[in-house]
Amino acid sequence: MLEITIPDNLTFADLKLNFNDDGQISFNIQVIERICNLNGLRAHHLFASGENAVLRLIVVWYAQHLAAGGKLDQTAENLMTEIKLEGKDGDRGLTTPPYSS
Repeated sequence: MLEITIPDNLTFADLKLNFNDDGQISFNIQVIERICNLNGLRAHHLFASGENAVLRLIVVWYAQHLAAGGKLDQTAENLMTEIKLEGKDGDRGLTTPPYSS
């Protein structure tokens, strides 16, 4: 499984993962950008690659978060269930940037 390094002062809750009223997923894009920067990834390439690439990063982070003893995140759990039901890494709608700091 892919591993990513998360900045020390960042928590999964900082992502502010959420389902909008229309069912699309929203999140704090600045959090993803910080993770990309730390891991030598170009955030604009990740977003240009499509929703699967972004979802993959979120899923990997969530798995690492849980493995480290992190608390369950209901939105992430719902997302994981949807991905499993779809049988692929997200045929989902993403909303970016959904939050401002």
